[in-house]
Amino acid sequence: MVCFGRIGVTAAAVICAAVTLAFGGEIDLLVDKLVEKGVLTQGEAQQLITETKEEVRQQNAAGNNESLPKWIQNTKFSGDVRIRYQGETKTGSKHRDRGRFRLRYGFDTKANDQMKVGFRMASGENKTSGPEQTSTNQSFTNMFQNKHVWIDRAFVEYTPFSQTDVPFLKDMKLVGGKFANPFYTTDVVWDGDINPEGGYIAFTPVIATLNTFMTFGFLPLGESSSDSNDPMLYAIQIGAAPKLAGRDSKFAIGLYSYDNIKGMPWNNYSANYTPTINNTLDGTNLKYDYDIFELVGEYSPLDIDIFGSSLPFAMHGTWVSNVAKRSAGETNAWMAGLKLGKVKDKGTYELFYNYRQIGQDAVLATINDSDFHLGGTAAKGHKFGCTYAIMPNSTIGLNYMITDPYRSYQTGTSKHIDVYQLDWVTKF
Repeated sequence: MVCFGRIGVTAAAVICAAVTLAFGGEIDLLVDKLVEKGVLTQGEAQQLITETKEEVRQQNAAGNNESLPKWIQNTKFSGDVRIRYQGETKTGSKHRDRGRFRLRYGFDTKANDQMKVGFRMASGENKTSGPEQTSTNQSFTNMFQNKHVWIDRAFVEYTPFSQTDVPFLKDMKLVGGKFANPFYTTDVVWDGDINPEGGYIAFTPVIATLNTFMTFGFLPLGESSSDSNDPMLYAIQIGAAPKLAGRDSKFAIGLYSYDNIKGMPWNNYSANYTPTINNTLDGTNLKYDYDIFELVGEYSPLDIDIFGSSLPFAMHGTWVSNVAKRSAGETNAWMAGLKLGKVKDKGTYELFYNYRQIGQDAVLATINDSDFHLGGTAAKGHKFGCTYAIMPNSTIGLNYMITDPYRSYQTGTSKHIDVYQLDWVTKF
């Protein structure tokens, strides 16, 4: 830190305390007073406060700032706001326009060396008994009515062997509560807004240079006071992220096995969300079982130079099959796509395209992407878009989906659907 003599050192100490404990406006007032009394010149004050802020930032990042409570040093707050225009066009129906927003905010905090706690709240439509599980959007409606905020995540993460040197166990995690999706997957199977509930165990065993990972999940889907046969989801996934010819890749296989779901009313535990095309029903009950096998992967074989920028080019895809013995009908789904670029700093961008086909009983219709064909299964079509970082932590983006019913519903009542979304997202 720059030294300005005994008076300057005293001023530095005062400013350091102010930077640590006060708001920006109070710091500015203190600097102005010191300059006014001739303790510091304007240039010295500006240099001092800049260097002090940087020192405090480094101390906070390292968890070494004794002026801050330990729980603050161990806590990371984050959130985002998205403003969206969404247009929807269905064959034979009137065009629909919607303004929407999404708010998410929360924190992760270390309770000790082995325990972490996380919490996040999010916006969402207020339906019969809460928000849709596949959406945190809130439409601009109801004459400026105040909007709802819900618990989006609430979990505890325990690393019981973090103090050991055993490679297989050192990074093992036990997580319980409501948490971010722990599986490497795509929106063919899981909507990106879903945060599962229950518990999972995750390993990252070291096997050569394969960067392997394993996840085992126990995820309750509902609970009844009058029936002990509650629906459950048992999941296992094994994958790796090796370097192939020096380039990034990631692959995984997984099985999502649903228990006590055949014969259950489809909306027993999903009363707030109705997909455009549902799974095959026997009356109002699910007709089949669901044991979903998923193969998913991505590979970036090269960079492409465009206008002087080197952009990563990646291919990705997934293949899904409902392998339950008592299932029938359309039980397969697949998706293949391309991506160019990666959004990071201001001025960076990415473009993407994918095509998919989803059999009516390949996945659970109340779990997968709620935007593609406005939700559900028995759909096919294109999804493409772009995202541009217009400034630090802020992006603008466009998604466009062109979809049609698939096979079982080819001559049914479902129509061709176009959905386009224009987003502004700011993270903080």
